[in-house]
Amino acid sequence: MLGLAVLHGTITAVDLGALLAARTAGFLAAVPVAGVLADRHSRRGVVLWSGLAGAVALPVTALALDRSTPLTALACAVAGAGQGACRPAFQALAAEVVDEAHRRRANAALSLAVRVTTLAGPSLTTLAALVLGDRALLLCVGLLWLVAALVPGGGARADGGGTVPRGRPTRTGLLEEFAEGVREARRHPWFLAGLAALTAVIATGYSATGVALPLLSRDEYGSGAVLAGATTAYTAGALLGALLIARRRPRTQG
Repeated sequence: MLGLAVLHGTITAVDLGALLAARTAGFLAAVPVAGVLADRHSRRGVVLWSGLAGAVALPVTALALDRSTPLTALACAVAGAGQGACRPAFQALAAEVVDEAHRRRANAALSLAVRVTTLAGPSLTTLAALVLGDRALLLCVGLLWLVAALVPGGGARADGGGTVPRGRPTRTGLLEEFAEGVREARRHPWFLAGLAALTAVIATGYSATGVALPLLSRDEYGSGAVLAGATTAYTAGALLGALLIARRRPRTQG
């Protein structure tokens, strides 16, 4: 959507780079502690508050989009932090709201929903932008965040009543648990190598395409079709890669 805002002249490419950087910084700041928070506190609660963060941040982004770059960047950082904090808790929530007999189907349904929406999202967003405009799209996504925050609280519960009982650590603090996770990660060199490679790709390739694609789509082709097509193709490639790795089992994980 921020790329479409560049296409429509609402923000500049420099603004886009700054906003994407702020959003990524918020995401990366939240992810390392989000898993620990989901283990120490109610997963429903983590999803609720992270969803509410996105639900508040997106309307602020819409209102400040071409008025105040610092305020827009702050809102993007909050939205990124909300997404980063939500992901681990949301993925673990199936075990809390679905009984064991139906858990495999629930995980498959979640995975399918994510793949379908990420594949169809760019095209649908581009079409919606022709009718709604940049700010209205941001408000719609804020509404989706609100739905994501509130819906898990009303779902079925795995134990037929209250939340699944789960012991909460009392002997160790948040920093100690995080340090334990870091120590475990260091025991797997392939994981650290993969993380380093992913960081390099995100810091260079994602940043370049995130800013360059909207500009190319606008200046060379005069529409958002190339931006939508490239983003959709990226997701399609991810699906093909997932199918390939599901069939092929390399001897070395890394």
